[in-house]
Amino acid sequence: PPPPQPLPPIPPSPPLVCGGSTLCAHTLQQLRDILDPPLTPGSQLDSLSVYILAHLDFADFRPVDMTIKAGALVTLRGLCEGSEESRCTVDGLGATALFRMRGAGAGARLHVLNLALRNAAVEGEGGAAAASLSLDVTFQDCAFSNNTVSNLGDAGGGAVLIRGGNAQFHNCLFENNQISSTNRNVAIGGEEAGNSGGGGGA
Repeated sequence: PPPPQPLPPIPPSPPLVCGGSTLCAHTLQQLRDILDPPLTPGSQLDSLSVYILAHLDFADFRPVDMTIKAGALVTLRGLCEGSEESRCTVDGLGATALFRMRGAGAGARLHVLNLALRNAAVEGEGGAAAASLSLDVTFQDCAFSNNTVSNLGDAGGGAVLIRGGNAQFHNCLFENNQISSTNRNVAIGGEEAGNSGGGGGA
């Protein structure tokens, strides 16, 4: 019989093109300009995709604050070549929360993919990320580590707080996220929220 024919090579992924509704951030300031524009504080985001292309340290010690329009989908995706699973690190340097997100109405959604959220420190609730007001959040292929909350409120959340919305976690890792007032490892806190998904531990 004739020799088997080799399989064709897998075609390369299409190159990332930044522009239009796909935006790219190489610095923390670029990320703020997209999600939390300084000239229009409190503005609402339409549907868009944002690629984070570098490891980010929150050296200005304040979180990125965003509001997503009703019915809109915002996607944050890390893409850092050479790191584990191309995951980008977002680091609070032990002095700030990382993301504060809210929905402006029904159907507001946020997808967060391939980010390592670490070293957030917050007085209040929700360490690395806090979502509220009807926002549905999905975290996929993310890692949460060494995030701390002190002066605990009612809902807690060493790594993530979900208040008034829903959250799903897929293939996520949780490690050493703490509520300092109780010295307990507590990753996810919520109030009137539906939390589902799997992966990892506190």
